[in-house]
Amino acid sequence: MKSQITDTQIDNATHALALSLQNIGIVLGDEIKCNLNENLSSFLYEHANVKVVSDEEGRDDSKVQILKTRNVSCNANEAITYEIDKATWESALSDSDDDEEQALLQLQTENKVVRIDYDAEIQEINAEFDVNIEEV
Repeated sequence: MKSQITDTQIDNATHALALSLQNIGIVLGDEIKCNLNENLSSFLYEHANVKVVSDEEGRDDSKVQILKTRNVSCNANEAITYEIDKATWESALSDSDDDEEQALLQLQTENKVVRIDYDAEIQEINAEFDVNIEEV
């Protein structure tokens, strides 16, 4: 098990947690995210003996990181779970003559749904555009 984590890795973990919370309707402000970041660092040190180090200190000179950015055209399967007030959903269904897709679209437009889970799996990449590869 690793005994250290870099500042950037801690920041990334904090932002990932904040996004997960946002997906279930809990939005954290910048000050709260900052506090979460500090508490996560302390928690890892106290309970898992993991020390937070600077990015420079945590760099392994025997390895190089390569970042590939690209825009892709692909076929993907998505699974999105939403939470909607039951009465609001029933009303939207009634208004759309039981067209579930139209009812959901209307409620999304009105900001009356909360996305609570998202998953996507790329089935096939059709094309790559704007590919950039750089050492980071």
